[in-house]
Amino acid sequence: MTRQGINDVYMFMVASWPLQYKTWTSDTFQAAKFKQMAETFKDYKDEEVMKAFQKWAEENDNFPSTRQIINEIKWARTLRPGHFIDPNSLHMMEVIAPDGTEYVVEKDGTCLFNAQEFMNLARNKDHLDPEEWERRFKDRRRRILKAQMEAGRE
Repeated sequence: MTRQGINDVYMFMVASWPLQYKTWTSDTFQAAKFKQMAETFKDYKDEEVMKAFQKWAEENDNFPSTRQIINEIKWARTLRPGHFIDPNSLHMMEVIAPDGTEYVVEKDGTCLFNAQEFMNLARNKDHLDPEEWERRFKDRRRRILKAQMEAGRE
């Protein structure tokens, strides 16, 4: 992200969420926010970040978290023309239980599915593609394992 892009996004945030970002904030706060945005969004283009913030502002009343904006960017990237999942590639559907037990879904004696089969499995109620399923699985695994580690310390 460029300096101009960060400035544009910051101005958009000031206009969209005036209770979160006040126009009279100190220069120190603005510099810290610019630095944080530069680090957070360094791997993304100015247009991607701005579109993600704009889309979020249109669809939601509340202020977005950084994670929500990054998810918007990633989702927009998957919807770009040219993004596809090879229909012949094979994927496993990994699942983690609340107690931390991990397993894979099996159907008809196999645990490897092509993209179409994967999206139509009964366990995949939202018909997520394999990449989105894996992203959500990793996030859930991280949260469950973190909760278990914290419970073990007590």
